[in-house]
Amino acid sequence: MAPLPARRKLPIGIQSFRKIREGGFYYVDKTPFIAALAEGANYYFLSRPRRFGKSLFLDTLAAAFAGERALFTAHDGSDCTAPRPALYLADHWDWEQRYPVVRISFGQGIRRFPEELDEAIAWQLETNAARLNVPISQAHGIAERFADLITAAAEAYRQRTVVLVDEYDKPILDHITRPDLAAAMRERLRNFYSVLKERDADLHFVFLTGVSKTRSPPLADRLPHHCRCPLGWRAHRVRAHAAQHRSAHRAQPSANPRAPSFPSG
Repeated sequence: MAPLPARRKLPIGIQSFRKIREGGFYYVDKTPFIAALAEGANYYFLSRPRRFGKSLFLDTLAAAFAGERALFTAHDGSDCTAPRPALYLADHWDWEQRYPVVRISFGQGIRRFPEELDEAIAWQLETNAARLNVPISQAHGIAERFADLITAAAEAYRQRTVVLVDEYDKPILDHITRPDLAAAMRERLRNFYSVLKERDADLHFVFLTGVSKTRSPPLADRLPHHCRCPLGWRAHRVRAHAAQHRSAHRAQPSANPRAPSFPSG
């Protein structure tokens, strides 16, 4: 294997796990958390401030559940991508199992009206359906199409569907100074997220991120009951882990960390 570069580039602003791994950027291995999550519950909700790394973590989750093993294993750079060390998940994941992954993100742009929100969701559902090569009905509303996509993906792949939602509450928070518009956005999203309850039998894993307080997320009554609880790890543990590695002047391969345990509550 080719030697790793003495100093790696910092992935400032990069939210693509593939780009970081193949581009030789410095990456703090948080995949032990993914292993622990997969062995725990099926529904998680993570509320943290922006710029916390939630989008990159979701992208890493997507790669793991989709079975993209090459991104997690050690690589010598022979295919013109950067050489990279193995991550914890390389040897602590069932790579024979591949799940259909549906990804929804509200991080891009501001939806000025509820109708624009519906259009944005419809476009994302169609994009997911095309990527997964599954059909979804165009005759129903947004919630019905979301339900169709979850079930169609599960049937096509013969595996329950994984749903990852980034910034689930942003359409509401974008209009926090306009209560009437925020309420309209909230109603649209409540209807959309209610599908996660109704399609539980077809869901393997659900992970949502946002910035609202976890004790009272604005759409809690439409999320599965056990999705309302905050994620088991504590924010300061993850921040300290990242800060420890950022402070290093030279990136050196290190032994894979042990998988963390998650406190209850």
